[in-house]
Amino acid sequence: MDGHNQSPLYIQRQQQEEKEATNMSANSQDMRFKAGEMKGQADVKTDQMANKASNAAQSCKDSMQNAGEQVKNKAQGAADTVKDAVGMNKK
Repeated sequence: MDGHNQSPLYIQRQQQEEKEATNMSANSQDMRFKAGEMKGQADVKTDQMANKASNAAQSCKDSMQNAGEQVKNKAQGAADTVKDAVGMNKK
């Protein structure tokens, strides 16, 4: 190496560049870690929302089935009432 490359300013600049490169690498790793954490949290939240939607759909289905049974029973009762009124209901 020539004398210029060994000057204190050159060595200080090299050390500073190495320190900055190390910091950038650490920052990059930290950012990747945080991104992974955020993705994990987003996945959990997605699962929670999907479960809520599924539960709501199941509740709606159950309510509709119940309502359908009630309508069917009322219609059957009305039909029986009409048959009784006209004497068509066999007992």
